[in-house]
Amino acid sequence: MSKNQQIVEKTITSSNVTTTNGGKLTPEQQTRFIALVRRYGNLLPLVRFVRMGRPDVDIDKLHIGEPVTTGASENTGAVYSQAPKFNKITLHATKVRSDWSMTTELLQSNIEQDQFEATIFEKFAQRMATDFEMLGVQGDTALTGTTPHDLLLKVQDGWDVKSDSGHILDVDGGNLSKAVFSAMRRQIPKEFKGDAGLRWFVGSDLAVDWLDTLADRATGLGDDAMRGVGIAPYGIPMIETPTIPDNKTATGLSVASSAYLMGKEYEPFEFSAADNLDRMTIDVDGFSPDVTVTFIANDDGQTTLNGVEVAKAINDALVTAHGAGYASVARVTSDGRMYLVSPTTGTSSSITLSDPDSPDSVTSLLGFETVTDTGLAAGSGETADASFIWLLNPQNLIWAVLDGTRIYTEFNRDADRIETTVFNQVACEIENLQAIVKAINIRKK
Repeated sequence: MSKNQQIVEKTITSSNVTTTNGGKLTPEQQTRFIALVRRYGNLLPLVRFVRMGRPDVDIDKLHIGEPVTTGASENTGAVYSQAPKFNKITLHATKVRSDWSMTTELLQSNIEQDQFEATIFEKFAQRMATDFEMLGVQGDTALTGTTPHDLLLKVQDGWDVKSDSGHILDVDGGNLSKAVFSAMRRQIPKEFKGDAGLRWFVGSDLAVDWLDTLADRATGLGDDAMRGVGIAPYGIPMIETPTIPDNKTATGLSVASSAYLMGKEYEPFEFSAADNLDRMTIDVDGFSPDVTVTFIANDDGQTTLNGVEVAKAINDALVTAHGAGYASVARVTSDGRMYLVSPTTGTSSSITLSDPDSPDSVTSLLGFETVTDTGLAAGSGETADASFIWLLNPQNLIWAVLDGTRIYTEFNRDADRIETTVFNQVACEIENLQAIVKAINIRKK
């Protein structure tokens, strides 16, 4: 842990936040809290950051679009004079809260003793940074779900939704190729083509797809791709951004799709302590009989399993029943959710889940709200295995936090635990939609 990080954590720990000021951080504490959260982000450290002094803040914009220089003749006044144009964008801060708790037993049994509370705060600060970035990227007020994922994202519209009003390139369900980068580069307005700050922002799966494409070349570029260095299509650096989702809906499919189910809960997953009480039945591609997967304690006797352990249990059961072709049906997203993909494509591709035990529901525990899906033929329907790419200067994205973060920590004597709540008010905006190109409907390979 760096010295700066220790200073930040000691400054904002609950011992420095008293109830006399309502838990509100001092200006110095606010600055260090923001620094701690931003340092754990992937995209947040790159975007334009604004500290808001009030819940609604206007940012003025100046535009000079036409030439201001013309030819000049002796003893002749200006024939044409360009006037600047002004407009503004408004940041509206929305209230969010972050909650966690620790039991007395947990504090007593850990090896760090008194330092453990600071360690816990650091871990939750990392999670808050991810949450803020997810909200900035994926926020969508049209969501209606009640999972933790939906409760976060429906707070406000994020940059993905807002950038739908910018320049759009529809890939029609195709895979990532150099033609996508070329078309996006051509589409950005000429006044922004020379911007040295332009970057490609891609999700983790599309980043791997592009590296695979380059690595197939028997050249130095292919060797660089294998090492993950120097990736800059058309001279513009590419930044892998895990908070860009890879389960967007693709339409107008140019190739057949696989059956595909995505969970909404995040690892680790807490199963029953008793063997054989947590089971899930999975039918892939209509094979008979269905495969029942039992989730039991791992080698260390833990019943809280991470995503890799859950995926291995599912895949091992499928391989035993149907062969090596089904060794990677279950997978884990970069943000820790489970997803299932049939190894086949077209209308014969299918996945169906069910729970043989009651009241236990593994499908719900893993976050599968939809329990059946069928693949599609080329040119029909839609599938949820797509992503998007941005071409933009990250300073065009605005992330704002209202000064006045409040941190409350109290002991709940009835439950014998320490409970912490952090309140923030946040906002995100795009300064100039004209300076963004987004490619949509890009399917993963």
